[in-house]
Amino acid sequence: MRYRVIFVVYMCLLMSGLAAEQWKVFNNEELGYSVSYPANFSAQYQDSQFSALLSDGSSMSPVTLTFTSDLLNPEDLGKGIDQTLEQFLADLRTEVETYGFELLELEQNKKVKFQGMDATTILLNVDMMMWQMKMTAIVFTRGGRNYMLMMGAVHEQFDDMLATFEQFKDSLTFK
Repeated sequence: MRYRVIFVVYMCLLMSGLAAEQWKVFNNEELGYSVSYPANFSAQYQDSQFSALLSDGSSMSPVTLTFTSDLLNPEDLGKGIDQTLEQFLADLRTEVETYGFELLELEQNKKVKFQGMDATTILLNVDMMMWQMKMTAIVFTRGGRNYMLMMGAVHEQFDDMLATFEQFKDSLTFK
């Protein structure tokens, strides 16, 4: 019995060590933040947006984790979160229609606390002809700058990826 307990503790420590090795850290010195993402995702950074993609080799990534600063344009810096979110959602609707997709469901304006800051959550489903995409996001303002953490996944993988999204959100730190 004693050896079984030692083995279980050893396996837990081993697994926690492996889990820690399976995440990479992205540091943005300019904006003063870091965020972790799964090591099997490919990372990219462009125009104040960090993205980590789990790709199956097709042109469309089945899972995307995104952290964006200033959701819209530089002139939106300092606008209130509700005004920025309203414009972001209007732009999203336009983009969805432009590509011939259909916005099936949108749930927004659930007010929450994120790292002690007021935030708003979004949950939406988009029909993209060949598959349905589900997205969730949390939007907040810090130091006059708007931020959004988002996960998009094909509908079948969405629920399985929620724990990964929670870790992604929890890993965000500001300097």
